[in-house]
Amino acid sequence: LIAAPPAVLVMVPVARGGLQEQLVGPEELRGIRQLFSEEREACYLCLLMLVCILLFFLSAALSAPIPVAFALSLAIFVAVLVAFSLVLSPVIAKFNAFALVQTSLTLPTEAAGFYFFTDQEEQFPDGPHFTEFFYSTTLRSVGMVCSLIGIVTYQRYASRCSYKRLLVGANIALQIISLADVLVYSRFSRDVLHIPDPACVLTSTVLRETVMQWQWMPQVVILSYLCPSGMEATMYALLAGCHNLGNTISLNFGAMLLHVLGCEPRGLPGESA
Repeated sequence: LIAAPPAVLVMVPVARGGLQEQLVGPEELRGIRQLFSEEREACYLCLLMLVCILLFFLSAALSAPIPVAFALSLAIFVAVLVAFSLVLSPVIAKFNAFALVQTSLTLPTEAAGFYFFTDQEEQFPDGPHFTEFFYSTTLRSVGMVCSLIGIVTYQRYASRCSYKRLLVGANIALQIISLADVLVYSRFSRDVLHIPDPACVLTSTVLRETVMQWQWMPQVVILSYLCPSGMEATMYALLAGCHNLGNTISLNFGAMLLHVLGCEPRGLPGESA
């Protein structure tokens, strides 16, 4: 609700022509339609993405069991990966496959982490006992600020580096940063290193959100260069949509991992027993 008013204000410059878009005439409109009729494969990919999104929506609306959601995500992952690899040109298909695999195999565990950090003495005596406001609002706000810092630092210091070096370096850095969570979950950071939980989690959030922008910004630039002339918006939407679809797939993959390991906290009293 707090973000709603400034979000609505974004529509003002758009409505006043701030994007400097021009009206499309009848001849140009016919040319665009002719182009899309010749590139039917792109239309089929759009239809495939729509079907995948609707399937995810239905599984969430019906509260599908974790194994069912995992099976659906795996099927969508294979279908999208194969379809895009067969239809797109080799250069575009290879990078799209990399982005989809990278995001899908992230395996996030934040759902269980929420209870680990916010469970109180009654549920988890040995936990950090963060308030929900601190974990859900403060950390998220810090993360948003650090995302902006990541964009600025990328533009200033890393935009001239090679894409390969940036992507490999950012992925390695993210893996190292993720290992810090192990120190918190095992209580090693508190009991052995004597680092307060808030300091450890804040540091991890700052580093993770900053590096994630260093990982994402090169992909934004690459995607913009890969879009063929005349279909820039459609192709960019498809490629970026694959990236976002991979994030959704990774959530179900991560949930399945927690399910297999028997880690399914619910915030109940005596949960850590």
